[in-house]
Amino acid sequence: MPVLFVLTPAEIGRLCAHGRPVAVLTAPELAGGVTAGVADLPDPPVVLVAGEDAFEAQLAAADPDTSIEDRAADDVAVLAYTSGTTGTPKGVVLTHANLLAEVDMTAAIFSYTPEDRSLGVLPMAHVFGLVGSLAAQRFGFPGVLHRWFSPTPGSRRSRSTASPRPARSRPCSP
Repeated sequence: MPVLFVLTPAEIGRLCAHGRPVAVLTAPELAGGVTAGVADLPDPPVVLVAGEDAFEAQLAAADPDTSIEDRAADDVAVLAYTSGTTGTPKGVVLTHANLLAEVDMTAAIFSYTPEDRSLGVLPMAHVFGLVGSLAAQRFGFPGVLHRWFSPTPGSRRSRSTASPRPARSRPCSP
């Protein structure tokens, strides 16, 4: 259940009350808002803060299960929340088949290859941000996720010159 990190504690609380996560993984600078947002829930999730000693100790002590769990195409993969532009955000159940179809449609447009690289600038709470990350995994190319996209003034392109996909490096002819 990815949640956009710019939400207020009250908004985080409402989404967690609806989605009922068991745990929330967050960054140190967001932990206060997350903790405040879930504090009054009847069964609040455990708040894990990446980089903090307690979280790092849990990771070090863990015995990871690396087995792959069989899933049916119609099993729930993620509970994504709408932005709430026209009202309260709504939880949208996406299945494994939904996400795979999105990844494959994107691949049909961009013709992914293992030589591609992915620069993720959309949050994972945005479905296309999630799809972009999954595409890199599905087609075997590396990707980098940025916390927040903020272009410098010189890096902006007009719509008329923007490429629909990143240019691929090709060897120069002698």
